Amino acid sequence: MAHFVVSRDPRNYNIKSAFNSLLNKDIVVKKAELVANEFHALRSNTHKTYVYKIWNSEIPTALHKNRSLWIRKPLNLDLLNQSASQLVGEHDFESFRSEGTPVQTTIRSIYSAKFIESGGFIEFHITGNGFLKQMVRNIVGTLLQLDSGQRSIESLPALIKAKDRRLAGPTVAPQGLYLSEVFYPPELDKLAQSL
Repeated sequence: MAHFVVSRDPRNYNIKSAFNSLLNKDIVVKKAELVANEFHALRSNTHKTYVYKIWNSEIPTALHKNRSLWIRKPLNLDLLNQSASQLVGEHDFESFRSEGTPVQTTIRSIYSAKFIESGGFIEFHITGNGFLKQMVRNIVGTLLQLDSGQRSIESLPALIKAKDRRLAGPTVAPQGLYLSEVFYPPELDKLAQSL
């Protein structure tokens, strides 16, 4: 998601084609819209959904090896979802924040957090009003420790309360993380016009 200001009427141009001709072939613009002047791609959103993909199979995948985390041992979805449900609500997520980006507060609201099976993958879907640096990857690393027995499900509330990154699990690889959806207020969505 990005936005930019133009000096000419963009409706006279094929914005998607223009950008796609200039971008690296790994990136594709799928949609372009004319939006209200007050719209800001980062600051106007109300919440986001991230997906972290895990290839959960005895055999690695050649096609998705750079797009997912490979875990050979079968994962316990019931346990993972029982653990993930403890993240829902407003919490201080300092224990899951990597250093590097200053923020005013580490308190965030998580609206949903769940693991699902999808075509050979185990996907972690998490929706919230904001995320800290590497927060999703740190959460996944911690929840995978619960699945492997390295920590107990009962330890998660205490970990959140501790506000200490050193107590949480490892940061999993970035290759499995995807920004899946960005949500904006309905009044801004109504003003958008496809280009």
